[in-house]
Amino acid sequence: MCLSVIATLLLAVPDANATNLLIQGATLIDGTGKPPIVDARILIEGNVIRKIWNGTEAAPNMPPGTQVVDARGKFVIPGLIDSHVHYRPYMGEMFLAHGVTAVFDLGNPLAWQTAVKKGLNSGKIRGPRFYFCSGITIGNEADGDASRGALAGRNLANMKTPADAKQ
Repeated sequence: MCLSVIATLLLAVPDANATNLLIQGATLIDGTGKPPIVDARILIEGNVIRKIWNGTEAAPNMPPGTQVVDARGKFVIPGLIDSHVHYRPYMGEMFLAHGVTAVFDLGNPLAWQTAVKKGLNSGKIRGPRFYFCSGITIGNEADGDASRGALAGRNLANMKTPADAKQ
């Protein structure tokens, strides 16, 4: 079964506040086309992957307090990206549990998308990196609404000045 062990196992680590993590025993498929690394060791310090090696190589000195996760029989792959979602509140944990580390939301009101991104970025809600888009009108908001019928204003961001665009 192929899954993004880094995202998935972080949900199962006994001490979620540990700053160092060693994932050992998995098969690493790095997405570059190179052969998989069997019996891989992945040392993560904070949010940074510091070293990757296989079980036949000498291990570096582990930082004190390193949590060790036995991932034998599992696969590690790069985080998955879902580039077309209609994000709902229950989806954050689901995406993480399935190895999805980034999503692009295309179908929600702009104010809601902005609130979700703020909640995720602040850590108040859990989920993948969250990107979104909105329709843009230049100048008069009514011009953009005229052709949208019942959807008028729902997903529009009106840009009147450069400062509006930066916001």
